[in-house]
Amino acid sequence: MTHETFRFAQPLFLWLLTVPGALALLWILRLVQRRRDVGRLRQSRIIPLSERFRFAGPLAFRGFLILAVVSAVLALAGPQTQTLSDTDPVDLIVLQDGSASMRVADAHPDRWQRSMRFFRTLVETLPWKEDRMGLAVFANHALPQVRLVRDPNTVIFFIEHLKGGSPFALEENTSWDTNAYEGIRWGLKLIVKDEEYHGKNPNPKGIILFSDGDQYSGETLPAINDARQHGITIHVIGVGTSSGGLIPLPKPPEAPSKVIRRYYAEWERKHAGVPTERIHSSIDRDSLRRIAALGGGRYFELDTEPDAVIASKIIHDVRKLGRSPGGQKVFNDIYWRFLLAAALFFGLGVILRR
Repeated sequence: MTHETFRFAQPLFLWLLTVPGALALLWILRLVQRRRDVGRLRQSRIIPLSERFRFAGPLAFRGFLILAVVSAVLALAGPQTQTLSDTDPVDLIVLQDGSASMRVADAHPDRWQRSMRFFRTLVETLPWKEDRMGLAVFANHALPQVRLVRDPNTVIFFIEHLKGGSPFALEENTSWDTNAYEGIRWGLKLIVKDEEYHGKNPNPKGIILFSDGDQYSGETLPAINDARQHGITIHVIGVGTSSGGLIPLPKPPEAPSKVIRRYYAEWERKHAGVPTERIHSSIDRDSLRRIAALGGGRYFELDTEPDAVIASKIIHDVRKLGRSPGGQKVFNDIYWRFLLAAALFFGLGVILRR
């Protein structure tokens, strides 16, 4: 909340305040008269013990009763606070690296499952008040998983479906490459297709890229520029450690028979170039930071801050892109506070009357 003002939803009822206002003036005059009489009495009477006179005496009940009436009238007028909402909706496109290196176990239990755990926290942190989220997985190419949706249960369903492992099989060579260009390009496609089907949405948009590093090439920069031209920032979340670990090897594939090979000629193409020796992989912070800097976003790294803190920072950064100078006005009823005050004033008056 950045700003707050006050208003009455039913200001016509405020004219009723003239009645307790007139009574309040009369009460003040009576109180002044009482204090004057008490002063004269103290000067004129001589007694062994000093007399104690209550400040308002029987007028206390009437004073608190007037305050209770004023509070009730204000509650009837419908008091409201007007605030600038800090929950403006956003559109988030999550791009999850699914390449073979994401199976390294230097993050518990491995990089892929660690990313999925943070992804679940991101979903739970988003307010989901007209917010939307989409998902695509990439390695050598991209696989869109979830279009932009407003239902968190849909996203959580895919998280539960994917948390066991990447959809890219280790046995195929498409898993042994990290192509951020394809990921970003498909992230933009999710937004473009949504606009084609549902029209342009005013929500500010951001891309969240999960990866352990990218073989940065000249192809990545055009995708980043396309995102920036659409007003979309790219935030990068690194997963992994500097010490890294070994990528597990796939099971040796069984060679197809001659009959199968004749009908499935691409079998050899899919399996060509798959490593036969274990490869060491560590996080490539330089490439990830470069993508974040060129994409206008920020670089975060898992396990350097609590997941909820990182998620909140990203949502806040994306939200700032679409906030108008005046902000979105939200009105909150607070009449119950005045009713409570009326009850307290009346109670105090009853107590002091005794």
